[in-house]
Amino acid sequence: MKKKQIIGIIAVAIVAGALGWLIKPNHEAHNHTETVTESQIWTCSMHPQIRSNEPGNCPICGMDLIPLEEEGESANSHEISLTENARRLANVQTEVVGHSETSNEIRLSGKVKPDERLVQSQTAHFPGRIESLAVDFTGAYVEKGQVIARIYSPQLLVAQRELQEAARFKDSQPSLYQGARRKLQNWTIPAHQIDAIEAGSIDMNAFPVLANASGYVTALNVSQGDYIDRGTVMYEITGLEKVWISLDVYENQLNAISKGDEVTYTVRSNPGNKYTGVIDYLDPVLQGSRRTLEARVVHQNRGQELKPEMIVSAVVKPKVNSMQLSVPSSAVLWTGERSIVYVENPSSAGVYQLRNVELGQQIGRRYEVLKGLQSGEKVVINGTFTVDAAAQLASKPSMMSNESESKHAVSAQTEEKLRQLLSTYLEWENALHNDELEKARSAFNAFQDNASQFQMSDFAGPAHQVYMEAVSGLELSGSSASISIQELREQFYSASKALILLTEKIEYNTDELYVLHCPMANSNNGADWLSTQPEVLNPYFGSSMLRCGEVKSAI
Repeated sequence: MKKKQIIGIIAVAIVAGALGWLIKPNHEAHNHTETVTESQIWTCSMHPQIRSNEPGNCPICGMDLIPLEEEGESANSHEISLTENARRLANVQTEVVGHSETSNEIRLSGKVKPDERLVQSQTAHFPGRIESLAVDFTGAYVEKGQVIARIYSPQLLVAQRELQEAARFKDSQPSLYQGARRKLQNWTIPAHQIDAIEAGSIDMNAFPVLANASGYVTALNVSQGDYIDRGTVMYEITGLEKVWISLDVYENQLNAISKGDEVTYTVRSNPGNKYTGVIDYLDPVLQGSRRTLEARVVHQNRGQELKPEMIVSAVVKPKVNSMQLSVPSSAVLWTGERSIVYVENPSSAGVYQLRNVELGQQIGRRYEVLKGLQSGEKVVINGTFTVDAAAQLASKPSMMSNESESKHAVSAQTEEKLRQLLSTYLEWENALHNDELEKARSAFNAFQDNASQFQMSDFAGPAHQVYMEAVSGLELSGSSASISIQELREQFYSASKALILLTEKIEYNTDELYVLHCPMANSNNGADWLSTQPEVLNPYFGSSMLRCGEVKSAI
């Protein structure tokens, strides 16, 4: 009996072990599929610089914080990341920067003008009265030698009688005869008319005035019956066998255009017909009101197909070095004095960083790049505003950022000195808002000691200028043993200004800090301070006005 019980127990154990092996959890598979949930970051939709590890209210506007999407986050604080779907929706496109042949066509506009060398004035060479006008309206075409007006001139009648009398004695007194003819020649009367005057075959009561050039009457300055003096401009006659194509060149295009450049141009009346020429003159003076100068092309106007004042569209092909580092104009964002582009991270698709660039002249639809980019880098050429908007929402450097440059780098030793200075500053701030005089004195003394450790050589390049602006606020005075809490708060104001400047401009702090502002501190002139939390704990007034202030920004 006992033997049967033992056998039964062994059988049950075997079955239980088998069942356990069959139903045991697959830990290995579970581990492969196990995921780690990262902590959620919360932010304010109106103030994206606010970040929190838990939900709550924005310390600036009081709105509910919202979860921060992964869009826009990047390990580098100066880079913005876009998902593949976001890039597709915004149609973000990039182009490799390089020394390649650029399209160097420059589009200009202008109009047709008369050739000033073909404009002549028809003047009166002797005084008189206009008896009739054969050409009595502007726009009329006249041929050289054509009778255009008739003049009655008493002086011309006297000159006729003198010539006719002198002609009678030209053999005996040739000088008198030549003098009479020369008088009429000085009035620019043609020789054949002088011969007619001598013969008496011209009606001197209506002496004919002949056109001295062929062309169109563009100005008529007299009327029938007018009395005129010698030198009076009666007509202005303009020849249109040649015309000028006058093009407006703006200041930013001056360096790209020179005399001899090839020009292709069209007019609206015949847009399908293209004309070609070269720039033969560049005006050396800009027109003050329009800030342009004239580039001129001489057009042989056969058939007079081009009329003055016609609108001209032209394309100039400058003689410039086409192998130039350049970017499309769509890649550049303008922010007043700055020109910026977004450069793609070569090792991470969809990650972009703002870059300040210095541009040269504009050639067509591209800009020369003088500084800021290297050959082989990729810049965003389409969807640039979308990338910038994402950077603004993620509180990353963007075209709207107050900072024109990234924070300045310093040595590791200087970074450590700055972190120690910040640590003693925060201890000082904490003691002041708690009204703890002894702790405030101790922190003040430690702050003085840390500030005295800095040397001019700790800051090089742009960081040196920042330190020179802040150093006066770090040179504090007073004995920590006898200084009052009010004096400590006055010194804290100077130290805060200096440390905020250093923290905003120099790369040393990796923790998030807040700049808070009290409008009543510093004799109601307002004062700022740094804090590790957005909660307002006023160090300038302590418990008497502990909550007076607001969050100004985050660093």
